[in-house]
Amino acid sequence: MPSFAFVSPPGSIKRVARSVLTVSPLLLLALACEQAAEPQPSPASGGASSSGGDGQQSGSGGGVATGGTVATGGASGGDSSGSGGQPASGGAGSGGADQLDRSYAHGLVPTGISDLELKAAWTHWKDNYVELCGDDAARVKWDEPTQTVSEGIAYGMLAAVGNADQDLFDRFWKYYQNNSNENGFMHWKRAGCEGAVPDDNASNAATDADIDAAMALIQAECRFDDPGYGTAADTLITSIFEHETVASSLQGSDLLLLKPGDMFGGSTCLNPSYFAPAYYRVYAERPSQVSRKDQWLKLADDSYTLLSRFAHTSTGLVPNWVDEQGNTGEAGPSGCTYYTAAHIYGTDAIRTPWRVAVDYVWHGTPAAKTFLDKITAFVKTQGITTIGRKYELDGTPFGEIQHSILSVGAFANGAMSSDQATLDEFAAEALTLNDHNYFPDSLRLLYLLVLTGRFDACAGAHLPL
Repeated sequence: MPSFAFVSPPGSIKRVARSVLTVSPLLLLALACEQAAEPQPSPASGGASSSGGDGQQSGSGGGVATGGTVATGGASGGDSSGSGGQPASGGAGSGGADQLDRSYAHGLVPTGISDLELKAAWTHWKDNYVELCGDDAARVKWDEPTQTVSEGIAYGMLAAVGNADQDLFDRFWKYYQNNSNENGFMHWKRAGCEGAVPDDNASNAATDADIDAAMALIQAECRFDDPGYGTAADTLITSIFEHETVASSLQGSDLLLLKPGDMFGGSTCLNPSYFAPAYYRVYAERPSQVSRKDQWLKLADDSYTLLSRFAHTSTGLVPNWVDEQGNTGEAGPSGCTYYTAAHIYGTDAIRTPWRVAVDYVWHGTPAAKTFLDKITAFVKTQGITTIGRKYELDGTPFGEIQHSILSVGAFANGAMSSDQATLDEFAAEALTLNDHNYFPDSLRLLYLLVLTGRFDACAGAHLPL
């Protein structure tokens, strides 16, 4: 890990010195099974859990009774929304190789997808990155294996509920709580099961982790039929609004912004890959958020105002770090000049298609489709089988081409707003990739949950495992 003469926000040195390990590709087979029956119910002290730029190589729906708005049924393709029960009889991509109805309310799912790849990825991830702790907690080993970041815990919570592993979900949530600050957010970096402070750049929150943890709790409330998770989600969501959103400080701007951390960010420092409009729309429907419903919906809409401003007019690519006006630089925008290659589409920004795809398949947001379709068109010019993971915003490759699940999986999620042939091609390529380390293996799980139809507000409880 490099050393710095200043104390930077969390994330400024997050994904450096990451190696890529190659092992055997995940098993790709066809699975035939019957449709399952319906189951029962100062910047120095705070900052973002982001990758911190790209200076180094990285290895890395039914409506919901508790307030969700995402249906598990509905049209299998196109934009007609289902009522949350019986799927529409037409449309491409309504099933898959195993004949399960994996469709979302909007968009497509890949044909030929099964759960075998997801199960293999889940097993590999648990075997390599999870450490059980003696106090009924568990942590996720980061790039530096003795350390754990809040991002990893939140990814683990999403993956655990998506794979119906309540014990591990509870363990991750306990670790999050054990290592939380006064605002109820896990500190972005801690060491070992004991949660020691590893360095001076380790405290306070990273917003992406907090919004993912809150969404995982909402999914757990439904999946595990336990309102206690919903209560915890409501508390966390309220804190997110109070401490990690802020009104623009620019004259003439009425935008509501998602800060990258509880202790820094705003108009002069934003991370587009943290924007999660799908989640905000679900938060807005929570009874606990009735007084903030309009604000959550505004945050969702304003996210697209910003993404449209940040995206390159030809490629649709957005930078890792940027200010509200769209300015950035090698070290980042003026409010957070701590990074490396902050101006490119890289290890942070690479997650943006995944987050926007969720908004499209859950809510059918037109702006989400517009954003995704432009990026998909760019990817097709490059070829999904050779696409890299770092680009200048104009589409010029940045550094060595690295063909990785990090980008291919995100682009496959993004293609769920496109046509069936494109989606199938992108998804098939994602299943061939075998780059393994904390970050690629973690995102592989999330991408596969989306592709297999399991990433809804009830964590795919309508699908058998």
